[in-house]
Amino acid sequence: MKKANIKIIISAVVLLLLACCAPFIFLYKSPQDKCVQKWTNQINVTDGKLDTEKTEADFTVSNAGEYTICFSFLPEAVVKEDVMTVDMNDIGFLTTVVIENAKGEIEYTSTAGAVFLDTTMFLDAGTYTVTYYYHSNADDFKAFATRNLCSERAAEEIVANTGFDAFSKNASNTMAYELTVFSTKEDNTHSALIILWAIALGISCGMLVGFIFRKADDPEGKQKYDERQKIEQGRGYRIGFIATMISLLVSFILHGTKILPAGYLGFLVILSMFIGASIVIVYWIWHECYFAINENSKRFLIFIGIFGIINMVISVINIMNGWMFENGAPNFRCTNLLIAVLSLEIFIALLARRMANKKLEAAEEEEEE
Repeated sequence: MKKANIKIIISAVVLLLLACCAPFIFLYKSPQDKCVQKWTNQINVTDGKLDTEKTEADFTVSNAGEYTICFSFLPEAVVKEDVMTVDMNDIGFLTTVVIENAKGEIEYTSTAGAVFLDTTMFLDAGTYTVTYYYHSNADDFKAFATRNLCSERAAEEIVANTGFDAFSKNASNTMAYELTVFSTKEDNTHSALIILWAIALGISCGMLVGFIFRKADDPEGKQKYDERQKIEQGRGYRIGFIATMISLLVSFILHGTKILPAGYLGFLVILSMFIGASIVIVYWIWHECYFAINENSKRFLIFIGIFGIINMVISVINIMNGWMFENGAPNFRCTNLLIAVLSLEIFIALLARRMANKKLEAAEEEEEE
């Protein structure tokens, strides 16, 4: 079997295997970012004064995104379904929930008695502290609220609606706490895995098309690159490698100095690879060492144009539907746009090289005449 046929068969088998892997790629999900904590705390009220000011718990967010936080602080043996049966006056105190980030900035507050509640909010990656503050009288609560939570007018409204005067002046309660924090994106497909799979699929598809075109141009498989072409190819590799390394260095500097959010690092790494690839390919095309001697580039020109249009259409759809950005940063779908841009660069470089060659041939003909 001829060498050209073997290459076509191997690339076709690889492409088929990668295509068959698609269901498994999208079925492989990342685990949900979830944290559950449970504890109890005895709180005593004596003559209207609390023996406990607060209790707190920490939780960590691995990846920025939307998180649901469930708070449960109920008297022991009371379940959430019976929360409405709990008499807050018998408990003897009001609870204020405060979530702070690592910088001490307040992310969320809520004031209630014995309660089960949940809220969903966007959280950056980092450590957060949930503090449960206790208030047994109106003056203490108003001072705390105006200092940490809200305006004096808002604090007065809460005091008026709460009825601190009716609170039990002597009470003892064992409160059962449960803090659950989980990402709203329960089943996330690994973006990096999809990107690697898409790149491998694109490379294998390109190799298959290239081998088929080469077979059509030269059935005997005798096309070769001359010495000048090989030298230029080596130069293209060096320039592309240097450009990729510089791009990666800039990406890590931008990430390390926090100039761009952490979510941009993956996009910048992918962009660096595309920059290196585009420089190598455009350099080779312009110096006429991308195709072998006597190889017909017309079919490849048509293919790369169609391939670029398809990816551009996919990119437009992603942008219009808001699928290309996640938490303010480009996700793996940006690969389609980068492929479209790279295809456009190759298409323009090929056209420019062909036009330059025609002008050169015309000039040579004029000289001969």
